[in-house]
Amino acid sequence: MARPITVREFCEGPLRAFLAQPSELRALGGVIELAIEGDQGGVWSVDLGSGTVSQKETPHPQCIIRARALDFLALAQGRMSVGDGLLTERLAVTGDLARLTRLFEAVASLGGGVGR
Repeated sequence: MARPITVREFCEGPLRAFLAQPSELRALGGVIELAIEGDQGGVWSVDLGSGTVSQKETPHPQCIIRARALDFLALAQGRMSVGDGLLTERLAVTGDLARLTRLFEAVASLGGGVGR
């Protein structure tokens, strides 16, 4: 059985590759900050306009998502929606919820998320 992907592996691999592809998210623009607790978590900056992801804080993100590593990976892999994460309090979001939802809906449209 394959070893589960970590937050770092997801951000530096599948998410980075996904964002590098031209998509409607580029036109949406803005920065989403991922504040992830736990194994290889940390603070990640997802810049939709430039299609980049890096491990750093952002001065003025349009949205901040806070989650534990396992919950974030469930979202990233399409096993949990943003709405379900908020209802079950597994995710906390500050700022532009619509921008965050569009990102993870696009990721999930790849066929069950990325990094599975």
